[in-house]
Amino acid sequence: DAAVDALVLLAAREAAPDLLKFLGHESSWVRIEAARVLGMLKVKGATAPLLKLLGDRSDDVRRDAIRALARLEAREAIPEIQERLDDLEGRVRASAAEALADLGVTEAVTSIRPLLHDSDPFVRGAAADVLGRMGDRESMPALRALLQGQPAVVRIATASALCVLGSREGAEALLEERKALLIYGREEKMKPMSLMH
Repeated sequence: DAAVDALVLLAAREAAPDLLKFLGHESSWVRIEAARVLGMLKVKGATAPLLKLLGDRSDDVRRDAIRALARLEAREAIPEIQERLDDLEGRVRASAAEALADLGVTEAVTSIRPLLHDSDPFVRGAAADVLGRMGDRESMPALRALLQGQPAVVRIATASALCVLGSREGAEALLEERKALLIYGREEKMKPMSLMH
């Protein structure tokens, strides 16, 4: 199996010049898949064409170009990725924050902290996760504030981030979330039985 995988990988790397051409394809889905594969294969020479996609009209293309650049460990793309923290689409903002963490850009925490107050709960959760991974202890008061009155995706990511930062409060919040999920699961299982009576 390992030999077959190695041959497939070799063939894919040889096809890389053709994949680069697909980054300019009219179909956004083709551009997305080309970006994903180029990032996965860590194709040298893909950075510049992927950077152009950060301005693509499709938010999905922008998001996957950011992810590919992070996989390529393209540190020269950091300024452009950081600009995407202000993208109009939440998933792109979240991907930019995650990419900066993956690239180890610890000085980006000051640009990521405001995302804890983003209008999109997915972005707030991603920002909490990233700040935890980056070891940003200065964000702990803002993270603690997100443990209440937020959707579960935000509360769980925030509690996890606080755990990573060494907060007992984060661990307690995670346990509470787990209890709530278990209770909710039991209640959902019992609903059909109660409807029969």
